[in-house]
Amino acid sequence: MTQLDNMIPMAILTGYLGAGKTTLLNRILHSDHGKKIAVLVNDFGAINIDAKIIVGVEGETITLSNGCICCTIRGDLLDAIAKLVQRDDPPDYIVIEASGVSDPAQIVLTFNRSFLRNSVRIDSIIAMVDTEQFMTIYKNPERLLREQVRVSDIVILNKLDLVDDKTKARAYDLINDIIDKARILEATYADVPIETIIGMNTYNPQTAFDTGGHGVHAHDVDELYDHDHSDHSLVFATWAWETDKALNLQKIRAVLDDLPKSIFRAKGVIYASETPDTQVVLQLVGKRVALTQGDPWGDKTPNTSIVLIGDVGSVDKMLLTQQFEETIASDDSANPEMSQLVDGVLKWLRMK
Repeated sequence: MTQLDNMIPMAILTGYLGAGKTTLLNRILHSDHGKKIAVLVNDFGAINIDAKIIVGVEGETITLSNGCICCTIRGDLLDAIAKLVQRDDPPDYIVIEASGVSDPAQIVLTFNRSFLRNSVRIDSIIAMVDTEQFMTIYKNPERLLREQVRVSDIVILNKLDLVDDKTKARAYDLINDIIDKARILEATYADVPIETIIGMNTYNPQTAFDTGGHGVHAHDVDELYDHDHSDHSLVFATWAWETDKALNLQKIRAVLDDLPKSIFRAKGVIYASETPDTQVVLQLVGKRVALTQGDPWGDKTPNTSIVLIGDVGSVDKMLLTQQFEETIASDDSANPEMSQLVDGVLKWLRMK
């Protein structure tokens, strides 16, 4: 048995904001792959929404909050992996779901320089791409999306149901221009054969050293003025809000529609007066918004957690707090029509 055989394989799941990483992770966790998988979920901001919407995890789930893996919580990442490796019953496989603004090259370099380099090996880096948003995002050369694709060995073109053949062909051309050795898979709702992305051992360590990388980081609006960004090429602002009071979905929809387009990402779990026994999952990417029926609250105390992400200067903390607090439902404000619409999924395009 070689040293490689004794090392635990690990996949890094990367991709820009809203590309579908958590959806893919849920598919991995619920597929019949026969592996005991440990999951590390990284999100930025004060609330880790992704960890809240990963359902039915039976194995070890480690949540890393308040920073991105490639930046402020790098030490926590290594400590979390070390605890997994040292367990009496270690996992067969590790998956890191990196935040949408993490640079996977920096994650790789972190492992190469750490005490874990002989215990864990990178099996693959999987880049999720929102095909519809890809063309718009790509126009900004400072965006991290190019670097996330460049260091990956598997690229999943997701949300193909939202684009035509011409847009898909252009996305292929751009990806092949960035990296000519990646394997490209096509998907809708991140539905790909799990055996094609797990245990493939296709990662080439050299790719982490071949990329220059563009730092992209997100910080809570209260941190922006206390943080040195001299080494960051682009900074996002985040805002988080929580309440244990039920919300009115019609009012939530109105607030989401009124958000400036510079706030381009929102996600959360909502306690709604129309569906008091069931979670409502919020996903906003660009102009697209979806409210989806989630799991029953069960033994959990119902509450709402929402995170917004936007360009610096676009996140008005006081205004947002006022707007969302006005969505708290009164005794007679529940809308039966909204309840029926959310019994499954409600999707729409923001007009602003």
